[in-house]
Amino acid sequence: MLPAWVFILYYSYGVPLVAIYIVTLCVLINNRKAYNSAFYRLIIIFAINDLLSYINAQFILRAPLSSLFYSLVFSKIEDGVTWYPVVFLFLRVSAELLSFLGTTLMALNRLTSLLLPFQHNYLWKTYLNPVILVCYLLPFAAYGYILFNKAVLLCGKGKSGEVTACFVNYDHSFTYFGLSVNKVNRVLLVVIPLITGAMNITAVCLLYLRKKSLKTSKEWSREINFTICSVAIFLAHLNYGIQTNLVMVKMDVDEATRFAYGLGIGIPIIYDVTMFISDLIQYADGQFFLRGPVSPFWYNHVFSKIENGVTWYPVFFLFLRVSLELVALFGSILMAFNRVTSILLPLNHERLWKKFLFPLVAMCYACPCVLYGFVLFNKAVMVCGTKDGEIVACFVNYDHTFTYFGLTIRKVVRILYVLLPVVAGALNALALTLLFTRKKPLKENRQWQREIRFTIFSTVLFIDHLGCGIAVASQERYNEHFKS
Repeated sequence: MLPAWVFILYYSYGVPLVAIYIVTLCVLINNRKAYNSAFYRLIIIFAINDLLSYINAQFILRAPLSSLFYSLVFSKIEDGVTWYPVVFLFLRVSAELLSFLGTTLMALNRLTSLLLPFQHNYLWKTYLNPVILVCYLLPFAAYGYILFNKAVLLCGKGKSGEVTACFVNYDHSFTYFGLSVNKVNRVLLVVIPLITGAMNITAVCLLYLRKKSLKTSKEWSREINFTICSVAIFLAHLNYGIQTNLVMVKMDVDEATRFAYGLGIGIPIIYDVTMFISDLIQYADGQFFLRGPVSPFWYNHVFSKIENGVTWYPVFFLFLRVSLELVALFGSILMAFNRVTSILLPLNHERLWKKFLFPLVAMCYACPCVLYGFVLFNKAVMVCGTKDGEIVACFVNYDHTFTYFGLTIRKVVRILYVLLPVVAGALNALALTLLFTRKKPLKENRQWQREIRFTIFSTVLFIDHLGCGIAVASQERYNEHFKS
């Protein structure tokens, strides 16, 4: 079990942070006439949820690591007292889901304030309460089955048989529609953060694009502070949610000590201290997912576990890889199209792109979710080549057990990686041709140089992504047939 100094260290910063949180909440509530916007109401509502979640976490996450609470409370689970711990477990996962939904609503609030400035207040006054009600009912639909299960206590033991760490889970004896916390979170932890992240990025971009049109510098500062607050809260909850739910994926008593220490030490620190985490970068994902299986180190420590049944999170990285590659190709098309419109429609070019840029970008990011979303509902498989009984190379694929409309990555890639490069190449060629035919009408040589640099840059990016696309298409062609 955790020594006393760990609890002292934890509460030495945890309690002051919670106290500051409570004081801030009291200020907002007592001065609600001054802070009467929907954004502040959302902060108040979900701040109360976060405080209750913190209190509940002390019992369900940290208390099982205390020798005192283990002997007084949690050892009784092993004696058959199994009903009330699942209530606290249900509250924990529900509060975490509500925190995610709260960040989504805050991001949506910032977005509507910029896109619909005149209808913004009316819409939020009309629909805020029904939306909050739906948010609080959703955990019952997603996790309600937990309440009909029994609690189980998973404990790790030392060499001499002493209990070293414990955490509470449920026995999965009752479910509906085949749902489990793992399956629900595997979808929600992808869909909700993607939506929230996209809305936050869009809000930040809109703010900077419309900085000049805002009435005063004070109004600009207020809006940017609101948006930064929304982004920071989202990132903190995203990090906490990922770390927490990674622990609950696998019920393995042999690894209970490691999981419990992660729940008891690492996750509360992440929960209490807001950490700004960077977005997933395509290059980093590619290094892990494409080159990792070829590395003996990564194979032994990560990818060999796929063969042992750890099959859910690799498909998430597979989904990210193919999605980000497709988005990159869409980006090269938009850049080429931007160059063409700047030459064909010089007077309307800026107005058209300001009006349609964000809907187009949103479509580009939504398209991979539609085309490749089925990957997330499959299991990962590791395909390895051997020589003289020794593994020489591996790659990760999915088992094709779930699909919709008969789609597979191979079928999608076979069409898109022919159609999209042809479109992008045609647009870049058209832009270069128009530039050279209209060199003289351009106002000055400096403008010509700027336009030609933009177009060459767009063409180089297209060629780069085309090379990546050809490699991806070639790989996917062999993925379904590679056996040895």
